[in-house]
Amino acid sequence: MARKAMSIQIEESLQDAFRNKCDDAKPKLKYSDVAEALLQAYVDGKVDVKVETRYTVTSKGMED
Repeated sequence: MARKAMSIQIEESLQDAFRNKCDDAKPKLKYSDVAEALLQAYVDGKVDVKVETRYTVTSKGMED
């Protein structure tokens, strides 16, 4: 099967934690392999993704 590069933007701290988790695995895992497995699980309907956006509005106070 042909392989194709994929570039996405994610939070830096999440990327660092993901790489560290892959590096700490026994045996060490390539993060591209783990990402591909997660993508395949989503495509196969084995996992669902729920995106929650939350907004918080606070008062700034009234000035005269």
